[in-house]
Amino acid sequence: MKMYYLVALMFLGQLAMFSTAQSQEQRFPKQTKDIVWIEKNAQGESIVHLYVYWSLTCPHCEKSLPYIKKLAKTNPWLKLHLKEVSKNQKHLISLYKMAETLDEPNSGEVPAFFFCGIMYTGYGENETTGTWIKDTLKECHAQK
Repeated sequence: MKMYYLVALMFLGQLAMFSTAQSQEQRFPKQTKDIVWIEKNAQGESIVHLYVYWSLTCPHCEKSLPYIKKLAKTNPWLKLHLKEVSKNQKHLISLYKMAETLDEPNSGEVPAFFFCGIMYTGYGENETTGTWIKDTLKECHAQK
Protein backbone atom coordinates (compact mmCIF):
# COMPACT_ATOMS: atom_id res chain seq x y z
CA MET A 1 0.00 0.00 0.00
CA LYS A 2 2.85 2.39 0.81
CA MET A 3 4.22 1.75 -2.69
CA TYR A 4 1.00 3.10 -4.26
CA TYR A 5 1.20 6.26 -2.17
CA LEU A 6 4.81 6.75 -3.18
CA VAL A 7 4.00 6.31 -6.88
CA ALA A 8 1.03 8.70 -6.57
CA LEU A 9 3.18 11.28 -4.79
CA MET A 10 5.88 11.04 -7.47
CA PHE A 11 3.25 11.46 -10.18
CA LEU A 12 1.84 14.58 -8.51
CA GLY A 13 5.34 16.01 -8.17
CA GLN A 14 5.99 15.49 -11.87
CA LEU A 15 2.65 17.08 -12.73
CA ALA A 16 3.44 20.13 -10.59
CA MET A 17 6.83 20.59 -12.26
CA PHE A 18 5.25 20.30 -15.72
CA SER A 19 2.55 22.86 -14.98
CA THR A 20 5.01 25.45 -13.63
CA ALA A 21 7.46 25.00 -16.49
CA GLN A 22 5.39 27.07 -18.93
CA SER A 23 7.25 29.10 -21.48
CA GLN A 24 7.01 32.86 -21.17
CA GLU A 25 5.02 32.89 -24.42
CA GLN A 26 2.40 30.59 -22.88
CA ARG A 27 2.21 32.69 -19.74
CA PHE A 28 2.23 36.09 -21.47
CA PRO A 29 0.82 35.94 -25.01
CA LYS A 30 1.75 39.03 -27.03
CA GLN A 31 -1.64 39.30 -28.74
CA THR A 32 -5.12 37.97 -28.10
CA LYS A 33 -7.44 38.71 -31.01
CA ASP A 34 -7.72 42.52 -31.18
CA ILE A 35 -6.12 43.29 -27.82
CA VAL A 36 -2.61 44.72 -27.72
CA TRP A 37 -0.66 43.35 -24.77
CA ILE A 38 2.89 44.25 -25.80
CA GLU A 39 4.11 46.35 -28.69
CA LYS A 40 7.37 47.93 -29.81
CA ASN A 41 7.79 51.69 -29.89
CA ALA A 42 9.76 53.57 -32.58
CA GLN A 43 13.02 52.83 -30.73
CA GLY A 44 12.24 49.10 -30.63
CA GLU A 45 11.52 49.06 -26.89
CA SER A 46 8.72 46.92 -25.50
CA ILE A 47 5.61 48.75 -24.29
CA VAL A 48 3.26 46.78 -22.03
CA HIS A 49 -0.42 47.77 -22.06
CA LEU A 50 -2.35 47.73 -18.78
CA TYR A 51 -6.14 48.01 -19.02
CA VAL A 52 -7.85 48.99 -15.76
CA TYR A 53 -11.64 48.93 -15.48
CA TRP A 54 -12.98 50.82 -12.49
CA SER A 55 -16.07 52.48 -11.06
CA LEU A 56 -16.70 55.79 -9.32
CA THR A 57 -18.49 53.96 -6.46
CA CYS A 58 -15.86 51.27 -5.85
CA PRO A 59 -13.70 51.72 -2.71
CA HIS A 60 -11.14 49.15 -3.94
CA CYS A 61 -10.85 51.07 -7.20
CA GLU A 62 -10.30 54.28 -5.26
CA LYS A 63 -7.51 52.58 -3.31
CA SER A 64 -5.82 51.09 -6.39
CA LEU A 65 -5.88 54.00 -8.82
CA PRO A 66 -3.22 56.24 -7.20
CA TYR A 67 -0.82 53.28 -6.99
CA ILE A 68 -1.50 52.21 -10.59
CA LYS A 69 -1.15 55.76 -11.91
CA LYS A 70 2.16 56.18 -10.07
CA LEU A 71 3.32 52.83 -11.46
CA ALA A 72 2.62 54.06 -14.99
CA LYS A 73 4.44 57.37 -14.34
CA THR A 74 7.57 55.68 -12.98
CA ASN A 75 7.73 53.02 -15.70
CA PRO A 76 7.80 54.62 -19.17
CA TRP A 77 7.43 51.17 -20.76
CA LEU A 78 3.92 50.89 -19.29
CA LYS A 79 0.91 52.25 -21.21
CA LEU A 80 -2.11 52.72 -18.95
CA HIS A 81 -5.68 52.52 -20.24
CA LEU A 82 -8.15 53.66 -17.56
CA LYS A 83 -11.75 52.70 -18.32
CA GLU A 84 -14.46 53.97 -15.97
CA VAL A 85 -17.55 51.73 -16.21
CA SER A 86 -20.25 53.34 -14.05
CA LYS A 87 -20.84 56.26 -16.42
CA ASN A 88 -19.53 54.79 -19.66
CA GLN A 89 -21.55 51.88 -21.05
CA LYS A 90 -18.97 51.30 -23.83
CA HIS A 91 -16.30 50.63 -21.22
CA LEU A 92 -18.57 48.17 -19.39
CA ILE A 93 -19.22 46.29 -22.64
CA SER A 94 -15.47 46.37 -23.32
CA LEU A 95 -14.86 44.82 -19.87
CA TYR A 96 -17.18 41.91 -20.68
CA LYS A 97 -15.62 41.41 -24.11
CA MET A 98 -12.05 41.49 -22.79
CA ALA A 99 -12.90 38.92 -20.10
CA GLU A 100 -14.63 36.74 -22.70
CA THR A 101 -11.58 36.93 -24.98
CA LEU A 102 -9.52 35.39 -22.18
CA ASP A 103 -12.23 32.82 -21.39
CA GLU A 104 -12.61 34.37 -17.95
CA PRO A 105 -15.98 34.91 -16.28
CA ASN A 106 -16.77 38.49 -15.25
CA SER A 107 -20.08 39.96 -14.24
CA GLY A 108 -18.77 43.50 -14.06
CA GLU A 109 -16.45 43.13 -11.05
CA VAL A 110 -14.06 46.02 -10.61
CA PRO A 111 -11.34 46.89 -10.33
CA ALA A 112 -10.39 44.59 -13.18
CA PHE A 113 -6.82 44.55 -14.44
CA PHE A 114 -5.90 43.12 -17.84
CA PHE A 115 -2.31 42.81 -19.01
CA CYS A 116 -0.09 40.31 -20.78
CA GLY A 117 -2.98 37.93 -21.38
CA ILE A 118 -3.94 37.94 -17.68
CA MET A 119 -7.13 39.12 -16.01
CA TYR A 120 -7.17 39.96 -12.30
CA THR A 121 -10.09 41.41 -10.35
CA GLY A 122 -10.14 42.99 -6.92
CA TYR A 123 -7.57 44.91 -4.93
CA GLY A 124 -6.32 44.39 -1.39
CA GLU A 125 -3.42 46.62 -0.45
CA ASN A 126 -0.61 48.32 -2.34
CA GLU A 127 1.89 46.06 -0.54
CA THR A 128 0.09 42.88 -1.65
CA THR A 129 -2.06 43.23 -4.78
CA GLY A 130 -0.21 46.31 -5.99
CA THR A 131 3.18 44.64 -5.60
CA TRP A 132 1.95 41.48 -7.37
CA ILE A 133 0.65 43.55 -10.30
CA LYS A 134 3.92 45.54 -10.47
CA ASP A 135 6.12 42.42 -10.31
CA THR A 136 4.05 40.55 -12.90
CA LEU A 137 4.11 43.54 -15.26
CA LYS A 138 7.90 43.73 -14.90
CA GLU A 139 8.21 40.00 -15.58
CA CYS A 140 6.06 40.38 -18.68
CA HIS A 141 8.06 43.40 -19.87
CA ALA A 142 11.33 41.51 -19.39
CA GLN A 143 10.25 38.78 -21.81
CA LYS A 144 10.31 41.29 -24.70
